[in-house]
Amino acid sequence: MSWTLNTWFENFIFFCIIVSMCLLCLDNPNNDPNGSLSKHLEQVDNFIAFVFFSEAILRIMSTGFFVSSIPGKKGYIRKGQNKIDFTVSILVDMTIIIAKSMEVRNFTYFVEMLKSLKALRTLRALRPLRLIGRSDALRIAIGSLSVSLPAIFNGIVVCSLIIFIYAIIGISFFKGKFMHCAFDLKT
Repeated sequence: MSWTLNTWFENFIFFCIIVSMCLLCLDNPNNDPNGSLSKHLEQVDNFIAFVFFSEAILRIMSTGFFVSSIPGKKGYIRKGQNKIDFTVSILVDMTIIIAKSMEVRNFTYFVEMLKSLKALRTLRALRPLRLIGRSDALRIAIGSLSVSLPAIFNGIVVCSLIIFIYAIIGISFFKGKFMHCAFDLKT
């Protein structure tokens, strides 16, 4: 099962992530739900959800869920990027299964519940976060951004303090001098 670490497998998963991001851009609440675009988007999204769930299962089988079968490696769920990935895959697949079972049984009183479950499908927006964990360049960029956040916050505090001081000086200097107009409004 070491082929889950293969570059072809990783590139295929990257491709699926990119397709998923494009589908998120095309998906619009104003689209006709019975239109061909919505139907095709849903079919492709269901396929991609199946691919991501299959990828999670294959990785769990190759590395183990909690404890890794490979010496020196962590289990699947012990990596932070896989926690988000697994949670999103499970929730998206659950919403697809429940939505399909509601459509088959044609329950009219579960329509509101179905709409609230479709709101959970917005978790698909978290799929691009998987690129961070799989790309060294993105991991370095996000790591350096997180390290620089305290310094950025300190700069924001200093700038806010300076703006606050100038605001106090401006209030004390002008002291209501702008309460009336100096020109004639009739012209």
